[in-house]
Amino acid sequence: NDLFYAWETKGSYNSTFETAESCMNTAMAIVFLGDLASQLKRSNDPEAHELAAAMFEFREQLLKAWMKDLGDRSFPRRAWTDSSTSLGEDNLWLEPQGFALLIPEMSNDRKRALLTEVQRRVLNSEKMGARQIEKPIVHPGTPEGSRENGGFWYALHGTLILGTATIDQDLAESLLKRMTFANYARNFPDYWTGQWSASDSLDSSLLPSEGLAANITYCAHAHAWPLYCYLRLREKTSS
Repeated sequence: NDLFYAWETKGSYNSTFETAESCMNTAMAIVFLGDLASQLKRSNDPEAHELAAAMFEFREQLLKAWMKDLGDRSFPRRAWTDSSTSLGEDNLWLEPQGFALLIPEMSNDRKRALLTEVQRRVLNSEKMGARQIEKPIVHPGTPEGSRENGGFWYALHGTLILGTATIDQDLAESLLKRMTFANYARNFPDYWTGQWSASDSLDSSLLPSEGLAANITYCAHAHAWPLYCYLRLREKTSS
């Protein structure tokens, strides 16, 4: 479920779908294949061990390619639409950043450098949390600062919180507080929709409608992500 192919690219949708590579999906696979394989290794089932070994092998291939692509950059690209055209060279997309912070092989120094870029480019100016992209484009039907064109997403900010917790628990706690309904009420006291319900994304500071959603819904993201992150951070402090 990766919508970068909706971005303005030179190629057609069909060709992008066939040739593109998502740095977000790759980083996500590196994180969760490692977690799942580690759990499978604890089983007494030989077949589970065989599956875990295959997962570790595939993960190693993904990690090698992902780290090569990262190179000496301070933050990962968003994607490659084909072998010669990338997205996010100097325009930070939030999607891969949280997963990058969760990769154990990323050094703490690299994680701190990445967080510095996130804070400077997409976080410091925002009330609820990091917006999805640093520099949106003119996109028909999706204003600059809304949804997949620079909006605030609970799922993306939630992943950022979990990644941040690997090196800075206090900062992770402060990022968690930013996406709560309490913080919403403080910043947008005249908006009832976001205090009792919310969409999966909100308009960012790039729009006069900051804090409002494109539609009024009872969406689980606004409720589940703060709770999930809270429980994960409590789990970390008690371990």
